[in-house]
Formats: sequence, C-alpha cells, structure tokens
Amino acid sequence: MVAHIFQNGDKAYIIDNVRFLREVIVLKVTRDLCIIRYVDNGAVIRIRPSRLFETEKEAIDRLPPDAHPKKRNHWDYEMYH
Repeated sequence: MVAHIFQNGDKAYIIDNVRFLREVIVLKVTRDLCIIRYVDNGAVIRIRPSRLFETEKEAIDRLPPDAHPKKRNHWDYEMYH
C-alpha cells in the first residue's frame, strides 16, 4: 500500500486515543511531520503523516475490533463542567 502524500489544506482523518475518529485539516507538510488542525475544536498539533488517513472508511478499517467509530464534539466535554 502506497502512503498518500498530503498537501496543505487537504482534509484527512486521524484515529485519536486508539478509538476516536476525528476529522483534521493539514496546515503544513514538512519532510517527516505534518501540522494539522482538528476541525471540531481548532486545536493544532504535529504528527507523522503515517497517522493520517485519506478517507473516513480507510480510518474506520484500521480501528481495533472493539472500538466504535465516534466523532467527538463539544457535548462530550460539557457534561463534565
């Protein structure tokens, strides 16, 4: 399987904490790191391109069998405050 090369502004998906599927935007690509922004909360982090998936289906296929695909939103956090 050939790794997808992401460009600035591309939409991608990441598996967060081994069980949460989250949508991200690629802000900047260097040789071995990508700077991404989470769509749901705007947080920015650096990760390796190998953690990014081009499609949601591709990311769901890589989830462990006991994990449920779930997109986080602000309601997940507001119940604790």
